[in-house]
Amino acid sequence: MKSESINVKKNDDEIDLRQLFQNVRRKWHYFIVSLLVFGIAAFFYIRFTLPIYEASSSVLVKDSKNSSKNIEDFIAGDVFGNQKNIATEMGILQSRSVLEETINELNLEISYYSEGTFFKQPLYKNNPFSVKSVSVTNGVYGEYFELTILDSGRFNLETEIDNNILVDFKYDKPHLFGEEIRTPNFSFSIEKIEPEFSNISDKKFYFKINSINSLINYYKDEKLKVNPLNKDATIVTLSVQDNNKERAVDFLNKIGEVYINRDVRDKAAVAGLTLKFVDEQLADISKTLGGIEQDLQNFKEEKGTVNLSQESQSYLERLTNIDADRIKSQMDLSSMDYLYDYVTKNKDLAQLAPSSLGTPDPLLINLISDLQLLQNKRKSLRFGTSDANPAVKEIDEQIAATKNSLIENIQSIRNRVKVGLQGITKELAESEALIKKVPRIERELLGIQRNFSVNENIYLYLLQKKAETGIAKATAVSDNKVLDLASINEKPVVPNKKAVAIVIFLLALLVPLFIILLQGFIQNTISSREDIERLTKIPIIGIVGHMTTGNRMAVANKPKSSIAEAFRSIRANLMYFGLSETKKVVLITSNVGGEGKSFSTLNLASVLALQHYKVIIVGMDLRKPQLVGDLGVKNDKGVSNYLIGAVTLNEVIQKTPVENLDIISSGPVPPNPAELLAKKETVQLLNTLKGMYDFVIIDTPPVGIVSDAMMMMNLADINMFILRENYSRKDYVKTINDLYAQGKVENLCILLNDTGTHRRYGYGYGYGYGYGGYGYYDEDHKNRSWFSKWRKAKTA
Repeated sequence: MKSESINVKKNDDEIDLRQLFQNVRRKWHYFIVSLLVFGIAAFFYIRFTLPIYEASSSVLVKDSKNSSKNIEDFIAGDVFGNQKNIATEMGILQSRSVLEETINELNLEISYYSEGTFFKQPLYKNNPFSVKSVSVTNGVYGEYFELTILDSGRFNLETEIDNNILVDFKYDKPHLFGEEIRTPNFSFSIEKIEPEFSNISDKKFYFKINSINSLINYYKDEKLKVNPLNKDATIVTLSVQDNNKERAVDFLNKIGEVYINRDVRDKAAVAGLTLKFVDEQLADISKTLGGIEQDLQNFKEEKGTVNLSQESQSYLERLTNIDADRIKSQMDLSSMDYLYDYVTKNKDLAQLAPSSLGTPDPLLINLISDLQLLQNKRKSLRFGTSDANPAVKEIDEQIAATKNSLIENIQSIRNRVKVGLQGITKELAESEALIKKVPRIERELLGIQRNFSVNENIYLYLLQKKAETGIAKATAVSDNKVLDLASINEKPVVPNKKAVAIVIFLLALLVPLFIILLQGFIQNTISSREDIERLTKIPIIGIVGHMTTGNRMAVANKPKSSIAEAFRSIRANLMYFGLSETKKVVLITSNVGGEGKSFSTLNLASVLALQHYKVIIVGMDLRKPQLVGDLGVKNDKGVSNYLIGAVTLNEVIQKTPVENLDIISSGPVPPNPAELLAKKETVQLLNTLKGMYDFVIIDTPPVGIVSDAMMMMNLADINMFILRENYSRKDYVKTINDLYAQGKVENLCILLNDTGTHRRYGYGYGYGYGYGGYGYYDEDHKNRSWFSKWRKAKTA
């Protein structure tokens, strides 16, 4: 056999599926144990985990009705018309302000618990007491207080706090219900709640004080989920998880209510801006009217009752109309000044309603509407990106351009109003020149009456505008609405028994499989015949199972045992391998001690002797002989004596209890075993024995420890190398490969010793032999399980 064919090169990282399957079969009990362990863990997890339930609701969001597709829409990934508006509303629904208002209205700052068997049971709306007038330091937030009810009027309050803020703080005192409890770190009072307090059966309760900020973060980041129903609908679904069903439902219903009320308040705030402007004008006009009315009263008292002539009455009506136009123009100019200040000083124009300010200019209204729409788009984009996003930069440029256009339009309207006001002032001056023809007293009355009439008309106009705006504010209705009130899923989402069962099943399969794979990767010993086949192409002459008894003479003492049958198979394979009348010498060695070299020597010789061959064992392990004890022979004379010429051959040959089997023991341990075996007398001894016996079996020291066996291998016809399962290291095979590749050893074969009793092998060259499980071996009868015996009895 050529040396190139000896080594089998395989990547160590490759997984041999056939070997893996066999490992799984051998270690099936790993999976049973894993299933039991994970099953018990799952039971305790389900039993001792506080259930968490999920509530859900839905909200209809107003449609922006914007079908335009600008470049920023595509940059932001918005190819559907209303998605960015939904993103804005989703951001509002889970905003900190909405969550804070919801938490405050539900009084979630205090969490109450009753004492349970395995965990603290949360209470909601059925707590027998409430904590009032709370004031605490930061170190108290999130810490449990234990309240033990002593009687109907007293309780004991206890807490132990040790955190980064408050170190080693303890409190344990009795108190009366309603009494103020005050310390440097907290102050509050505890009051009874009827009828829950009268019906309590437990005596011990717990509560903790939560910071609003931590509660907001808790719901925002962990519990509250807000998602669009689908890409085409303007419907948002909300869900929240809680270990209390009623609290989960109340939280979602309250957050929907807060969201709708917030939208109504925003609409009312738009009308409020108009009311503010109108109220400012009304205050000025009212003050002016009061003064004019007083002047008119004083004039009539001083001059007596005076009636205007028909000509004066005509002048009054004309001047009143001109004055009304003048004051309206002045109000328009004031509204433009107000609008200009608001636009230049405020970034957000969401609450600006130009149509409510009495400004009918359509371009102005369109510009404000466009600016509001662009700002809403920017808010939508900012919920999922930063200011550096190209879409945000693009929309910022549009906002700036639109705002500049708006300011220019306001200034244009102001200039136009000023020009109109100048014309009115000129017309008014011409009309006032005609009044000079009227008598002085009548002219004075005309001036007072004219001033009063003009301001009265403006006052009535503003009152009408205020009434209209007030009605709009009072009847503000949200475009959004809650579609479905919160409903609870009665099955807890945690622990999910079905999911737990699936996970446990997968873990019960994967963990043992991983362990088996890991063992295969880190194991450095021979674990199976396949390991040897991957490492070398030197033939495997046979496989011997594990010996359960202490007597190593298995073949001689138990000829029907599985080990005896394995050696019979080895005997047959040796014949195929070349053992014959001309090739009689078999040398047995190993790499290190303990691999079964002497055991294999004894039983191979025995199985050959049982077939009526004359067999002799030559003990050439001159350093640590082990054969004599098993065969019950003496070791006072042996190979060492013969090789120095102290005794004759007949004197060292001894009979054994096994028929047809003789032995030459190693003899006393010499000081120079290697030199002794290297003498020519060793060759002469073997040649003589080949003429006297059918087969010569040589027992040698391990080749990995001393060089004695190396010298003997060239004298043998067949060299048998022993490897022991789960004992011999994989790199031992390299020793065999090197010996063969270097041409130092020929006719080399391997015997795998001490394999698992569950392993089954069949016939063939280089293979072991076994019938396991069919009642062929003696141990099959002895080790048969009670189930196998019962099944056999039933079928008999």
